[in-house]
Parts: sequence; structure tokens; C-alpha cells
Amino acid sequence: MPVRTPTPRRPYLHVAVSDSLRARISNREIPPGAILPSEMELTTEFGVSRSVVRQALRTLADEGLIQVSPGRGAVVATHAEWHRDAQRTAGLSTQMRALKARVNTRVLSYAVRSGGAEATRLGCKDVLVLERLRYLDGEPVAYIRTWLPGWVAEKVTSGDLEDASLHMRLHEHAGVDVHGGPRQIHAVGVTGEMAERLAVPTGSPVLQLTGESLDQDGKPVEIFSTWHRSDRIALDITIIDPVVATPEGSDTLSASAGGALAQAERSLRDALRAIRKAATEN
Repeated sequence: MPVRTPTPRRPYLHVAVSDSLRARISNREIPPGAILPSEMELTTEFGVSRSVVRQALRTLADEGLIQVSPGRGAVVATHAEWHRDAQRTAGLSTQMRALKARVNTRVLSYAVRSGGAEATRLGCKDVLVLERLRYLDGEPVAYIRTWLPGWVAEKVTSGDLEDASLHMRLHEHAGVDVHGGPRQIHAVGVTGEMAERLAVPTGSPVLQLTGESLDQDGKPVEIFSTWHRSDRIALDITIIDPVVATPEGSDTLSASAGGALAQAERSLRDALRAIRKAATEN
């Protein structure tokens, strides 16, 4: 008797519609403040019923991507959420430019300092400490603190980093290619000058991405901490289920991979709890 292969499930129609519209909003094909096509136009474009279109629009409205009002239709929110892939080496500016955002960077501090834990980790006597503020479409969204080997100051000036990617400048001026490294995500509340710089109330929850990066020779070349406004930027993580072959030939999750996955999941849960708690307290 022949074995029947199950037919893959097709996604719900409203999911396909919302996914398509979400992609257009994310890549700026439909910019903030723009009016989406009417329900009738969307039903014609996607070949679906009006109820399917309305469900897709409700999904986008629930996500904060659009605002629906009687008589005007659906409008893309002016503070559309941006998505950063936390697993990519490419920094925030590179990823956001790929999404057609207008990216600007202001250098707040540029100083060479001696010693410290960062110098030890980078294997050098002096470190260059950078503090920068990144804007998307004219709005501050990320505060960045970076430690680099002191010799970088001889190759890359403060002016070189205005409205520019640090990784690109390291490649162009110092012949350094920045590769991956460990990353951690924390949910924290901002206070004082940082809250003022990010234009948010004191105590507002932000997503802090910390880590270090290696150069093409596998040596630590960068230590960083970036505070992202959680009402503007989401950090995306793709959870992969790695398997290894056991001597018996069966597949099982390796201990190290399982530990990494568990840690990532715990970090995400902790971040969500902290953000919800901070939101209720403010």
C-alpha cells in the first residue's frame, strides 16, 4: 500500500496578507505616515475576502505598525518599530540603512584611557572609549558605549565616526574586519543623562545588548554595550535546534548547544518580565 505524503499546510490567508504588508512597512516601501491601500484595493490585490483583509489589518494595528480610523483608513504609524537582528555582526546603522531608514550618528565622547578590565580583555595597555548616540529618522533610538584597542585612535578619528558605521571605518582605515562574538541581552531602566539623551522618562525600560567582537585573526577587537529604546527597536533572535550525531547514530542535542539555547530563552523571558514590570510601575 503506497505511503501518502502529507500535504504541507498553507498559512492562513490573513497571515499571508499581514506578512506582505508588514514587509513593505519594514523596508520603507510604505513609509511612516503613509495611507495603506483601501480594503477594496487590498481584496483585489491579494484575491481574498474583505473579512480576511480586516483581520490582517487588525493584526498590524495590534502590533502598533498601523493606526486605523473611520473615514481615513489605515495609516502607517510614525513611530514604526524597527527590528535589529541581534545575531548578526553588522551593527545597528548597517542593518537600519538596509531597511531604508535615515540613520545619523553623533559622537558624544572619544577618549583614550589607560588600563582597566577592558584593556586586559583586549590585550592592550590603552583603550579608546567611544560614546555615541544613534538616530533613526531624526529620533534618538540607541546609546552606544564601545571599547577598542588604543591604537585605533591613530587610524580612526572622532570625525570619521560622525554619521558612519564603526565597523566600516575599521575596515577602511585600519584593515580590520569585525567578526562575531558572544552577545547578551538585558532589560534595564535608564536614568540621568542616558534617559535625557534617548528622550525617554527616567526609569523607562530599554534593551541592552552587550558583547565583544573578534577580528579576522580571532582576537578580541571590540567590547560594546548598546541601550536600545524598547518602544522603537526590537531585537530579533532566531532559535535553532542544533543536533549532533551520537556514536549509535541517533541525533541528540549537544550539551553546549542545549545550554546556549536555554540561556537565550531565559534571557528573553527575563527581559520581557522586566519590561512589563517597568511599564506597570511608570
